[in-house]
Amino acid sequence: MHRLFILLVAMALIAAACGGDGSDSASAATDAPTETDAPPATQPPAETTTTAAEATTTTAAGTTTTVAPKAASDDTIFFVGSDAEVANFNIFSVKADGSERTQLTEMTDAFIPNISPDRTQVAFFNTDTGEEFVWMMDADGGNLTQVTDYSSATADWHPDGTSLIMNSDSQGEPVDTPDVYSVSLDGTVIEQLIDSDATADFDAHFTPDGSTVVFVSTRNGDSDLFLLDIVSGEIIEFIGGPGDQAVPRISPDGTMVLFTNTAGGDSDIYLTDFKDGPITVLTDGPEIDDMADWSPDGQRIVFMSDRSGNFDLWIMDADGSNPIQLTDTPELELFPSWS
Repeated sequence: MHRLFILLVAMALIAAACGGDGSDSASAATDAPTETDAPPATQPPAETTTTAAEATTTTAAGTTTTVAPKAASDDTIFFVGSDAEVANFNIFSVKADGSERTQLTEMTDAFIPNISPDRTQVAFFNTDTGEEFVWMMDADGGNLTQVTDYSSATADWHPDGTSLIMNSDSQGEPVDTPDVYSVSLDGTVIEQLIDSDATADFDAHFTPDGSTVVFVSTRNGDSDLFLLDIVSGEIIEFIGGPGDQAVPRISPDGTMVLFTNTAGGDSDIYLTDFKDGPITVLTDGPEIDDMADWSPDGQRIVFMSDRSGNFDLWIMDADGSNPIQLTDTPELELFPSWS
């Protein structure tokens, strides 16, 4: 099967640390999305207890009552958790103090959750069919819905919450060279933002003002970070150098970027800004520290680490100090999403 590069890097590191080969963790298909694809079917919601607010709309046809999604609190972190056999991966939530660990999906392989700007919905992708499809659900696991029925993954949100940005193979692209698309919440392709036939472009994220996209690309031969100016369409290299640069996450105020550098067989978390400032190493050791994301106030960072002997979630201050272990289970905790 074809492989999604970012997931392969992460799962290869995990497999190496766990003594496995990680070969069945995820696949990357390359079916082309088109604007004529039929709307995806809504899937049955996950079992959950919902206390969302009701909204009432009155029209000439009568009065309709709908249930609005309940926003997750600022101390809620979403992540991917495995089962005890490390055979299935699902989306979970947990509080920043380690309490209220809750499984939100019942799937085989669900990856990379990203919370919407209003914290009411979570986008992620699923590989249960052998292809990557983007899904969406309420923050409490309700209203589980398949968004795309074409190869697509690593979906994140436009700052206004009305569309998604994701990578997908499209329009006859060669195998394993996904491009970046803007997609409506019903799965309809709005616009192809990045088109490069010979390279893989993926894991894209908008700055809070929507003017710039930070993404990962293999156009230099390895994995580096690039910037796309939405107005001009100009693409420039942002962070390169030895090793693979991946998993970019933009601070809530739009000034800083977290990313992972995988060099020398392990990975560490780095920090930089958009103004050619210095690159700061936040974690530096023999452990695997990866997949970092910001707290909503930008003061703390959640990340994945095997420094306790297993892949768990940790929290540290934004300057890399005061690391605290958040989860401590026999299972794996990966891909945290907080801000």
